[in-house]
Amino acid sequence: MDDEKEVQAISDIYRILGGLDEDTCLRVLTLAISKFGTGSNQQAPSALVTPHQGVSNNSSELSESGFDSFAELYDAFNAANETEQALIAAYWVQKVEGSTSWQSLAPNKLLKDTGYGIENITRALSGSIDRKPKHIVQLKKDGKSKQARKTYKLTSAGIKYVKSRLDDAEEVVE
Repeated sequence: MDDEKEVQAISDIYRILGGLDEDTCLRVLTLAISKFGTGSNQQAPSALVTPHQGVSNNSSELSESGFDSFAELYDAFNAANETEQALIAAYWVQKVEGSTSWQSLAPNKLLKDTGYGIENITRALSGSIDRKPKHIVQLKKDGKSKQARKTYKLTSAGIKYVKSRLDDAEEVVE
């Protein structure tokens, strides 16, 4: 499967499963895995959770710090503007949910679910792309129009920045 199809499939899964309760989501994912397999010799994950509900295995560093939900992480980060709002949501999508790359829909859905949706998420992400060093990079653009779907990824500088802000917030609380 090429990258474009994989990103689209992941986006479709989030759109479809995002509104389901955890039990229903687990049943749907279990059925899908039994029908289509995992695509490798690896076992299916033992604990499946719905997107944005609960913490995945990739989030041990966050759960140890007490961030069991995006809303808690967002609150601790204390974003000063839309660029930082987009950055913290992107951090959750990439580091907690384990997405290697993502489209702007995923972080903006997180923000909308917590009441902080951004009208122009692409412009907000551009603020992190235009920084030196870059906090986010655009990996590809599907289509020629200005509104074409773009695929992004956090850089190591972006990850370090978020972690340092969270460490600073933790020190203030203690």
